[in-house]
Amino acid sequence: MSQARNGRVVFCHTRDATIHLCTAPPPRDRSIADAERRGSTDHLDAVLARLAGAQGGAVGRMQLLADGIGERGIDRRLASGHLHILMLAGRPLKGVYAVGRARLDGLRGWRWAASLACGPESVISDRAAADVQDLISSSRLEVSIPPGARRRRAGITVHRRALQPQDVTTVDGLRVTAWPRTVLDVAAVEPTKRLALALDRTVTLRIFDLNAMEDLLERHPRAHGRRPCERRSRR
Repeated sequence: MSQARNGRVVFCHTRDATIHLCTAPPPRDRSIADAERRGSTDHLDAVLARLAGAQGGAVGRMQLLADGIGERGIDRRLASGHLHILMLAGRPLKGVYAVGRARLDGLRGWRWAASLACGPESVISDRAAADVQDLISSSRLEVSIPPGARRRRAGITVHRRALQPQDVTTVDGLRVTAWPRTVLDVAAVEPTKRLALALDRTVTLRIFDLNAMEDLLERHPRAHGRRPCERRSRR
């Protein structure tokens, strides 16, 4: 049988027993297929590196799946040391990995990890949010999630509360409670001096807005930190 251009000649049988000559595609070169797989892997690894760079070295399992790195791809990268399981309070942090090395970029990375571990609706809050926004210093990992959500992670303080859109902002891509809500939550657990320091920082940073603060207090008349927050913000 003679060879056809870009393929080979084969006999094709039809229902009426007529025999036709058809051109079949050439066999796929395995080296080309391997190169394409490597190219795809390189692309996915580049996506993974950019994601980790923006999130302090942490990535979430759901993010990886959404970006096209399947379950097997995750398992291969864990086996090769490209991904590492994170440990927090002596336990694996479910659904979150470190990329390239078994540690994160300080508190920034761990707060990303806490947010990823607690789900897409989670928000860094309370003293952790105050630290992210440079209001007061804290090394705590605190997250707010919607009421009814079931998320418990060792080493992370989880608060269940309903937040309005105006109560949430972003800092370098990380979802955190906006400064009025942050200050209100800080007022509920911190001494008056720390509350005063946080409010003074909002003035120094030129973000203080009395109307925004009063609007928040009106929406939360029974909040634990309402009275000290109200007294300090109106001075």
